[in-house]
Amino acid sequence: GNLTSSYGVNLNEGQGDSIIFKGRDDSGEEFKVIEVKAVGSNRISIEFNREIDPNFSQKSVNYSVKGPNGLDIPVTKAIVGGDGVKNGRIVYLNLAYSLDKTKQYTVRFEYIMDIYKLSFLEEMEYAFSGAYSSNTSLSFVQVSPEDKGTVSIRFNKPLDLSMVENKVYYSIRGVTDTTYYAMPEKVYYDESNGQYTVKLYLPVDRLMTSGHRYKVTVLKAMKDSFGESPVADLEATFTGSSNSRVKPVMNKAAIISKDSIKVEFSKEVAAEIPNILVSNYTLQYNDGGVSVSKLPISLVYVDAKTLVLKFDSLDLYTEYTLSFDTLKDYSGLYTRTVSDGQNSIKVTVGQ
Repeated sequence: GNLTSSYGVNLNEGQGDSIIFKGRDDSGEEFKVIEVKAVGSNRISIEFNREIDPNFSQKSVNYSVKGPNGLDIPVTKAIVGGDGVKNGRIVYLNLAYSLDKTKQYTVRFEYIMDIYKLSFLEEMEYAFSGAYSSNTSLSFVQVSPEDKGTVSIRFNKPLDLSMVENKVYYSIRGVTDTTYYAMPEKVYYDESNGQYTVKLYLPVDRLMTSGHRYKVTVLKAMKDSFGESPVADLEATFTGSSNSRVKPVMNKAAIISKDSIKVEFSKEVAAEIPNILVSNYTLQYNDGGVSVSKLPISLVYVDAKTLVLKFDSLDLYTEYTLSFDTLKDYSGLYTRTVSDGQNSIKVTVGQ
């Protein structure tokens, strides 16, 4: 029962839980390498049949690569990745020298362990071809406006964390209205569910117009997580959104335990005052014909779109309304107040 979720809620209200399962009399599939292949001019991927321990697998000293004539190629970086069912099962190695597409290479593991620390691969070698696809450069997967003040860009690769939120790498120009030009006021980056998304928050005096065409540019100096840059600036055109709701609202508020309400927002909010003040939120309900209000006793900022409010106690059969006084978005540019309306929501029973 002491097991606690990221929302700060104890398992089964602190009572603990159990589940029936069937045992197996075999040791399962042997931990092994499924595939080694070149995925870029100086990068290879190694896929395993199950998740690998990130501590060992991201140490470049655990790998060595030999090229033609026994030439050693230093491994400069190792990163665990993979999407969907392959998440945590692939390690990418960045090499100091470029691969020759016509040659064969060998990668050697000094010591790699699975995530359960039950099996390991030690001093093993695997051959692979230096042939790689040429379309592995950093690129856009999708560009779309969320509203008149926010542009979302999804990339095909994770980006360099030291660069990705620096606004100087991004700009937006008008195609329909050629006099329009904007640099984002702030940039947000998220890596989740195998997607790598950048959100550009535009200045309040640079909102886009519905139906107009725009071009977003990311400078070629931008790097992916392995330090590689595209050969040219990345550009894409898109149509401005008709959604004028640039200020955040609460999309959902749900009771998730006897004392906690999880709040989900329409867009990213800042982890700063007033958003993280318990006095900013009020829970209202009716008790025998008398309107009662109470404040949270604590607050957990889970992520940019999720807060958990802790109260002294909650009743699953009482109708609650949750409201806030002021809510600031992630950029700090767009603030919703009581005078704007849409600052309250009915609380449901959730998970």
